[in-house]
Amino acid sequence: MVTKQEVSLSKHMMLSGHAALGGTSTMENKQTEMSRRTFLACATAGTGLILCGGIGCAAAITYQATVVNGRISMNRSEFQQLDSEPIIVTAPGLPYPLVLIQVDVETFRAVSAKCTHLGCHVRPSKNFLVCPCHGSTYNLEGEVVRGPAQRALTIYPVEVKGDEIRIII
Repeated sequence: MVTKQEVSLSKHMMLSGHAALGGTSTMENKQTEMSRRTFLACATAGTGLILCGGIGCAAAITYQATVVNGRISMNRSEFQQLDSEPIIVTAPGLPYPLVLIQVDVETFRAVSAKCTHLGCHVRPSKNFLVCPCHGSTYNLEGEVVRGPAQRALTIYPVEVKGDEIRIII
């Protein structure tokens, strides 16, 4: 004779994906179906996390700027971390963020954060810019070091005058 507890346990096992009594549940089949696109997105995200751990990914600082006369001006003293980590620069009217990188004490580089493969926003790390969508990787000069992207990132001229950094858009 089957007790209420055994029926309840059997139902729980079926709903949680266990193959009680040798069968599979409809819910189990729905939970395990995954499109190729979803699988690739998950695999790419996992690979990105592994790679970021290996190259020193950290949460990049984002600076909200304004564009005036085709230029973004920033006070250098606001960025104590620039000598070690790139920052993301955003501004109203700027279609894509920029990544500002300090090359040496007096030299800065600004590159578009728009991946040249499909337009996702690249994420900076200490040594690379990595696209989270398909894994394209760029060096800090904006050159492709790993595809699928085929073209380098757009570079914007940067002027340094005293304590002011100007990115020319």
